[in-house]
Amino acid sequence: MEFNYNENLIYLHIAGSRAYGTNGEDSDWDYRGIIVPPNRYFTGFLKKFEQAQTLEGYGSDSVAYDIRKFFKLCADNNPNIIESLYVRPEDHIIKTKYSEKILASRDDFLSKVAEETFRGYAKGQLGKMKNHRSFWEKELAGLVPKRPIRSEYGLKERSRWNSNELGALCSMDLKLLS
Repeated sequence: MEFNYNENLIYLHIAGSRAYGTNGEDSDWDYRGIIVPPNRYFTGFLKKFEQAQTLEGYGSDSVAYDIRKFFKLCADNNPNIIESLYVRPEDHIIKTKYSEKILASRDDFLSKVAEETFRGYAKGQLGKMKNHRSFWEKELAGLVPKRPIRSEYGLKERSRWNSNELGALCSMDLKLLS
């Protein structure tokens, strides 16, 4: 570690079963977040940082992404990253003026790509549930909810920014956003 990850966190939240409300007494704690690395990681090519796998004080199930990687994953509509934009406020551990701006624009990250990525993620999860009899009984009884539609949630038809625009946003000096 060439810099203190915790000092550069702009956003950290509870993730996993505790965020979903499906945790048991023995459930571990999962955390996800965003780091803005020092300037030396934005210029030149000798210093590289993409993510921190373990954050001091938050255990082994913590990960925080370089803000550029976070935006790239948002542009790709990565389900785990999009989820980070919609966690309950009471699950926010660290929130700054920068993360507030990102969270305020969360709907702008969504696009039609989300349908494909979430469908792929859901298919993977369904594959894991094939042996769960109760799920299939609910599906046969028509109790599985219908697919969500963006307009039902007051969202625009498509994301405000494409991946190139998000890349340009990532290269901006964060001081300009304040």
